[in-house]
Amino acid sequence: MKLSALAVATALFSGAVFAAPLTLQTYNPQEKGLFAVNSTLVSGPHEAVLFDAQFSVKDGEKLVEMIKKNGKPLSRIVITSGDPDFYFGLEPLVKAFPQAEVVATPEVVKHIAATKAAKLAYWGPQMKDGAPTQVYVPQALEANSFTIDGEKVTIMQPHDYAAFVWIRANKTILGGTGVAWGMHLWTADTQTPASRQQWRNTLDQMIALHPQRVIPGHYLAPRRRETARCALQKLISSSSSRR
Repeated sequence: MKLSALAVATALFSGAVFAAPLTLQTYNPQEKGLFAVNSTLVSGPHEAVLFDAQFSVKDGEKLVEMIKKNGKPLSRIVITSGDPDFYFGLEPLVKAFPQAEVVATPEVVKHIAATKAAKLAYWGPQMKDGAPTQVYVPQALEANSFTIDGEKVTIMQPHDYAAFVWIRANKTILGGTGVAWGMHLWTADTQTPASRQQWRNTLDQMIALHPQRVIPGHYLAPRRRETARCALQKLISSSSSRR
């Protein structure tokens, strides 16, 4: 699959709130943020879990507002990627919800611990008052799956610094860094043939789950269900054509 086809393959999205066993609500700063990154709040009748914490602490504060409005106790915050736009916004969340554990796969934890100082030194001056004064390193998850009000959630690709999430009850994927929509793909971290092949393998793994919805890690475009359905079919066709 060529890079142009890969760009089509990653164009998967649907609406912000879905009618299913668990409720999913997304936040994305769009043009107001340095990165148009998605955070997703997944809630059941009695608890909520946040996936990814934004880049700016200002957007982290927006997440605090969204979670409080949701009204369900926040049990944990899951960071799916070692890239700073997924965890620099943790500071206001940790202060507002001290009972919520901040977790990630061991590989993501390792990546954050090794790169956070350099990332803050580079991005901090550009972020200005949106930069964190304290960078939090998540605790390592002991297992690749857990439940939200009894519904199983699985962290896929746990041995990579960037994972994706499969919510079985909703047939929904949180695509993380592997899926983008409405923008140029970030390829600076995937410049080798091996890394590009790993990206393709990740997309194939997503297809094999037969998702009904895929929420991209980054998007900068209006959210339209018909576009998502068309893009999903193109993803399947693109993947099949290279076999």
